Amino acid sequence: MFIRLPSTRHRGTAPRRLDIALVSADVGTPGHFPGCETCVRDDPEEIVSMKLTPALRIALAVLLAGGVVAVGPAESATAAPTDTAFGPGRPHPYGNVWSNDHVHAARLGLGHQAFQGMRTMLQKYQNFPNGMTNNTNGVLEYLGVHLTAMNESLLQSYNDKIRVFPAVPTDASFVGKFTLLAKDGFLVSSEREAGEVKYVGLRSQYGKTARVVNPWGGQEVRVRRTSDNAVLTTTSAAEISFATAANTVYVVERTAKPLSAYATGSWETFALVRNTDGSVSLRATVNNRYVVAENGGAEALVANRDAIGPWEKFDLVTL
Repeated sequence: MFIRLPSTRHRGTAPRRLDIALVSADVGTPGHFPGCETCVRDDPEEIVSMKLTPALRIALAVLLAGGVVAVGPAESATAAPTDTAFGPGRPHPYGNVWSNDHVHAARLGLGHQAFQGMRTMLQKYQNFPNGMTNNTNGVLEYLGVHLTAMNESLLQSYNDKIRVFPAVPTDASFVGKFTLLAKDGFLVSSEREAGEVKYVGLRSQYGKTARVVNPWGGQEVRVRRTSDNAVLTTTSAAEISFATAANTVYVVERTAKPLSAYATGSWETFALVRNTDGSVSLRATVNNRYVVAENGGAEALVANRDAIGPWEKFDLVTL
């Protein structure tokens, strides 16, 4: 059986109910499923509340994770409780090398399940140190679903809403940082440590309006343009919308604890060295060595060089 969401794309209309039709393989005729009595949405793109039976929750979790509509942690609390969507009732979890159960969990904001799912996939199917598998049922698919689960856990931009860390473990031991591409050409960077998000950075490539879900709940935040440190807006709303200019960088940060409040240690402190050819080099405070773009920039940056050569020279770009 499968679930079909009828088209209800009516802009500017009042909140309406969303009928979910269930088509059974042995019957073949659609009918309203009695377990869905209050599937209410507040806009044509996003479901905000549901009353579903456990059987339909499992099926709907797969549908939602399939890209029809994605929900955040607040919405998924009623749409797909963990004990039904990712409990004993879920059919064949992680049963194949291309299984995408952890992607489903991430799309629904279930951080613990997404993380455990990634571990399960690695334990079951990874055979080589480089992360590859020898399972010929889906070598490339295995890598694809794993990377998708990571991406969806760190950043989502469905329904034109940018969410950072929408599906990560909630314990304080989790440390994460990323730069990923969101919808409408926003390069989004963020860091989370000790259970809190430090900032949300956006580089607007096309000058679209940005819509960011407040990662600090009801705490007051501000939007700062990094080119001149101008504060564009201050709000405690659940979502922050602001106009952007192309090729401009913005930071969303808490008013009470902005990005500058986070201390920088010796491992993150460098001396700027200006070279005679106009380039610059970085000398690390912690070991007095220069940062190198190893292998001509094809590998990670690391401070381990005693002298400045071509790989230790960089262009200084002012944003």
